[in-house]
Amino acid sequence: MERKRLSLIIGGYALAACAYIVFSDLVVFWLWPQAEQHLFFGIAKGIVFVLLTAVVLFALLRRLGRTTRRASAAETASRTLINLVPTFFTSIPAVVYVLELRGEKHVPVWISDNVGEILGYSTTEVLSPHWWANHVHPDDYTAASSTFEDIVQKGSGNHEYRFRRADGSYMWVHDEIKIVPSKKAGMKHIVGAWSDVSERHAAKQRTEEYARQLEKAMLDTVNAISAMVEHRDPYTAGHQRRVGEIAAAIAAELNHSEDYQRGLRVAGTLHDVGKVGVSTDILTKPARLTDGEYELVKRHSESGYQILKGIDFPWPVAKTVRQHHERMDGSGYPLGLRGEEILLQARIIAVADVVESMATHRPYRDALGIDTALDEIESNAGRLYDTEVAEACLRLFRDKKYAIPD
Repeated sequence: MERKRLSLIIGGYALAACAYIVFSDLVVFWLWPQAEQHLFFGIAKGIVFVLLTAVVLFALLRRLGRTTRRASAAETASRTLINLVPTFFTSIPAVVYVLELRGEKHVPVWISDNVGEILGYSTTEVLSPHWWANHVHPDDYTAASSTFEDIVQKGSGNHEYRFRRADGSYMWVHDEIKIVPSKKAGMKHIVGAWSDVSERHAAKQRTEEYARQLEKAMLDTVNAISAMVEHRDPYTAGHQRRVGEIAAAIAAELNHSEDYQRGLRVAGTLHDVGKVGVSTDILTKPARLTDGEYELVKRHSESGYQILKGIDFPWPVAKTVRQHHERMDGSGYPLGLRGEEILLQARIIAVADVVESMATHRPYRDALGIDTALDEIESNAGRLYDTEVAEACLRLFRDKKYAIPD
């Protein structure tokens, strides 16, 4: 291309020079017929020719100089890039790779040399067929393959999975992917970068394990408090735990999350904690309570709230305990709340508490049975008990044959 341009420039200059020599005299004689008679005519014509030639040569040389400088700068940058790229990739904690999309196949064509330092493999091994598929963790392969195809379709994206090093250990890699069009028609390249995020995943696992330990400690403490209350009232041993399990089952029937269900188990397990302030004689009395004794028992909802309100549970446990004897028509206690003023968790605990209490033995009466308990819920749904909660409870026991836990 450069030779062709140079030939055109030289040819054009030669034609221009010849045209000047041939036609300059004709033009001058046409404008000035006596020009040949003057002594300095030839000299002037020669000087003009030299000046025009000098101007043209100056312009050509100037352009040639700029072109040469640009070519030199480009060559210098290219040499610098060639020298720096390998050093650059060995100095960053990421492996860069290029795949070529050939129909349905992804063919590896290049990978940075630091793959040996980070993963322990040679570039020859990495560029062999099926190398990636053979080294992804078996548990992650299906998800990683599917996500990779989705990213290719979208044009860019990232995902994380476990990958086997040369020494057999696994590392978590963050795979950042970008689709780059090729100069060849219909061909594309996948440019990606692997970075080691194993430490972040290890830290996440440590955090999750610590959270599990804290939750276990919390639940053990909750169970210990519940056991303390029930130790004073052997006739209702297990009542709080069973209420928590029934409440969680109702929440599951209402499609609430597992975390929501865990909160209900805790609230159910603690819903009668306020009874620690009630005399054992009243709790274990084998006859119906007097009005005064019943008023003392009713205080347990508020007492339970006062005991639990200072504990920072991830669920509204204290408020649920306080409201579990409230009723939809406002006839409950201790606040006389009605309808939506009552927490949904408390409405669920209320139904679970009634079912468990009626279906099991009490000091002052024998067990009334599950059918009687369900009839109570059904007949008072919408008045005393939340309609949706009541319906979920009835489906659970009647249709799905749920049984009260032992």
